[in-house]
Amino acid sequence: MAGEETLDVPIHFGAPTETAAGAAVSSPARGRSLAPAFVAFGVAVVGVGVGSYLGIVAIQNKHDLAGTCIGDSCPASSKPLYDDAQRNALGSTVGFGAAIVGAGVGAAYLVFTRPHESKASPASAELRIVVGPGSIGVAGTF
Repeated sequence: MAGEETLDVPIHFGAPTETAAGAAVSSPARGRSLAPAFVAFGVAVVGVGVGSYLGIVAIQNKHDLAGTCIGDSCPASSKPLYDDAQRNALGSTVGFGAAIVGAGVGAAYLVFTRPHESKASPASAELRIVVGPGSIGVAGTF
C-alpha cells in the first residue's frame, strides 16, 4: 500500500460454507424438524409395549378361564374373568394398532417431507477496515 491509498478489507460474519472454488460464503440454514418423526416412533414404541403387556395378561386370563369352563360353557362366577380377558385382548389389539400407525406416520414423514429453508434471514454483517494516510478506521453494515 502506498502513501495516499485506501485499503478496504471486508470481513463477513455468519455461518460460512465452502464453495467449489474454495471461497467461504454464508447460506441460509436448511433442514427439517425431526420432532414429528420422534413423536410418531415414540407412539409406536409405547403401542408395542402396551400391546405386548395386555396381550400377555389376556393370555393369562384365558388360561385361568379355561380352568373354570367346560367346553364353551362357563359358570356365571367366571364372568368377571371373561370380561377381563376380553378387555385385555381389545387393549392389546389397540396398542398394536397404535404401534403400526405410529411407525407408518414416522416413516412417511421421513420419506415424504422435504427440508425447508429457514424463514429467518441468517445473521450477517460486513465489516471493513479502512486504512488511509494518517488514519485507520472501521466501517460496516449489520
